[in-house]
Amino acid sequence: MKELKVTQDDFIAAQKLFLGRRLFTSHITGILTAVFVVSFVFWANLDPGIKLRFGGMSAVVFAALLISKPILFKRRLIGNFNRHPTLQIPTAISFDEEGMTFSSERGTIRALWGDFERFKENKKLFILLDPNLLMRILPKRAFDSEAEIAAFRAIVAARLKKG
Repeated sequence: MKELKVTQDDFIAAQKLFLGRRLFTSHITGILTAVFVVSFVFWANLDPGIKLRFGGMSAVVFAALLISKPILFKRRLIGNFNRHPTLQIPTAISFDEEGMTFSSERGTIRALWGDFERFKENKKLFILLDPNLLMRILPKRAFDSEAEIAAFRAIVAARLKKG
């Protein structure tokens, strides 16, 4: 493998991969709630018999906050990435049948496969999760070839749960 430096895009993609459907469901729920609230306020304004205790403007603000949730989520991830400079240190990674070795200017860590609980994969990266849900992000661009990606996938799939 090549020396690896996790980028902001890698970090965001890893978080989205980790959260998966929960993230999608959260964003969709927020948007649907916002649509409902705005629709209710609009309908209530058409019927003079309904009196709202809050103004229509507060409902619009509430809806705007819910709709902006995906944008705010990405900004929060960028902030998290920038607050953790250790994520941005170039790291040499190697793997074998027993585990992985991570070497950087800060030192070397040997992690056995038993230290990880599961893994996830998408087109751009792998993430390895330990029992505390801490993750190791491995962009596929760090591998030297498709054959090395396949070898890594085979080793990880044989030792860890997927998902």
